[in-house]
Amino acid sequence: MCNVPRDGALELIGLASFQRWVTRRPLIASVGLVFCLFSGYFVGTRTAHGLPESHSPFFAGQSNISPMNICKPSERKLENVHPAQGWVIFSAPDGRQLKLNMSTLADPYSENYFAQITDSGQEITPRIELPLIATVVSLLPVEAICQDLNGDGITDFITTHSLHGNGLGARSHDRLIALSSSAAGYRFWIVRTMDPSPTAFQLLGDSESLVLLPTSFANSGEPTPHSYLVFDLWNFLNDEIVSWNHIDPRFPKWVWMTFSDNHKPAVSLSDINKQQMLAPRSVREIFPPETEVR
Repeated sequence: MCNVPRDGALELIGLASFQRWVTRRPLIASVGLVFCLFSGYFVGTRTAHGLPESHSPFFAGQSNISPMNICKPSERKLENVHPAQGWVIFSAPDGRQLKLNMSTLADPYSENYFAQITDSGQEITPRIELPLIATVVSLLPVEAICQDLNGDGITDFITTHSLHGNGLGARSHDRLIALSSSAAGYRFWIVRTMDPSPTAFQLLGDSESLVLLPTSFANSGEPTPHSYLVFDLWNFLNDEIVSWNHIDPRFPKWVWMTFSDNHKPAVSLSDINKQQMLAPRSVREIFPPETEVR
């Protein structure tokens, strides 16, 4: 149930492996389980599940969090029915607005969000159906990031949406990002992450470029399963979201999930190991035509 990796920190391992081990060595397993449980207690229950905060890619003093402009809803109307119905509007100081509908007149029974950008009431984009579940009124975003992300002087928008998972899956979120575009008005992107906190926006490099730092999960599987958090850098370049790992040799960074805080890179993994364990982290474009960036 617990394991001691090279850095000496306790680690969660798979239940199936633990059950097979107990069958072969019942007495030793009983003693080991007691030790594991008490050790987990003393190292602190807040980190027992390897949360991104306790396993971030940055050691103390390394993080350079970017301040982000937060806007609250200027209009919010919700009906707690199933599927949920209503809308929320986020308004930026320059008149740009992001409207999220939980249903539309054309499709009142949809369980997905619909998004639209307007400028002083004038439509800039059509109403776009998003692959984001909108069934729970209480999980409708209560704030958005409203600021120029790509340096063109026009407000962009970011909202964060829960994926309604359980366990570690409860931490999985999709970020909806609307980037201003000279060709399409706006391009809509979705970035998945296990860490929806403000620490995911960092200023890195000599020029302190604004980067987004999504968190992914990976597990090595049998015969000796280990779990990892994987961190990548993405940048807002024109109207695209592009990989930015090349500006910092630490990324993509793999961090072993342990009972105690851990920020060290997982040096025991080869590039081949990493490729086998994790599907390519991708950023999806929703509008205009859907594309995938790896």
